[in-house]
Amino acid sequence: MTRLRAWLESTRGANLPTVWSNLLVGWLVAAAFGANLDGASLPRLGLLLLGGSLLYTAGMFLNDAADAEWDRARRPGRPIPSGLLDPRAVRAAGLAHLALGAALWTWLAPLALGAAALSLAALVLAYTRWHKTHPSPAPLRMGSCRAVLPLAGFLLNPPAAHDPLASSLVGAHAAALLLYTVGISALARHEATGGEPGRLARVAPPLAALPVPAVLVAFAQPPFLAVIWGCGLVLAIGWTRRRIPDIGERVAARIAGLCLVDYLAWVAVRHRFEPSDPLSMGGLLLLLFLGTALALRRLMPST
Repeated sequence: MTRLRAWLESTRGANLPTVWSNLLVGWLVAAAFGANLDGASLPRLGLLLLGGSLLYTAGMFLNDAADAEWDRARRPGRPIPSGLLDPRAVRAAGLAHLALGAALWTWLAPLALGAAALSLAALVLAYTRWHKTHPSPAPLRMGSCRAVLPLAGFLLNPPAAHDPLASSLVGAHAAALLLYTVGISALARHEATGGEPGRLARVAPPLAALPVPAVLVAFAQPPFLAVIWGCGLVLAIGWTRRRIPDIGERVAARIAGLCLVDYLAWVAVRHRFEPSDPLSMGGLLLLLFLGTALALRRLMPST
């Protein structure tokens, strides 16, 4: 393994398309409910994705530096235990990425995205500091990191007029990502240590199928949207459980599946776009992110 490949492995770069997907779907929900878009909207979206990427890789670097001794005993092939990367350099890179990502989000929208960036940075640091010494809340912290992303996408360019359905829908999607990620995090605990996944790893992902359908029903949206959303996610989760017995592979597949969760949210708002609107094709981009995440797993590990 070369030093460059070691840095790429430490970023968990295969998962970056899921970060872009989480941010993009929040932005698309805002657009579906009447956000004012202009010539600067797409460049600003690109900067949002860049900032989110920096914040994500910051968490990966800091996590690797904090887990160096644990990995030395259980995963000696990782970049730091193998001697390819210095933990101090990895920690410094993580802090630099964290600061740059938070600064970029704050520059885009000082109040809304600044608060989101500070919240996400605090969650990253808390997870890094206590995920091994106090493991019980760790999945919740990890899930909360994911929940911030669609909210940030929505807040970058919120609808021109407040719409309770829009805010409820993006909030419900954030809750779904939180629960789904809690299940991934609880499952990932057994990747290196073995053992049977606990109740949290089994129960949290199916619960993720509830928040968005509940909002759709509460706001009298077309019933088939709620059915598609709930059944689609439950079937996808069940497929990975039955077809992928290896825990590490299942964790990787479910991380990529975050894009599928976003796509299901897109299905719930797709009808609000005119067919001639280029944004009506936004779902294809979410599926492209899913395919990219699956393809990148062949080049670098996602866990």
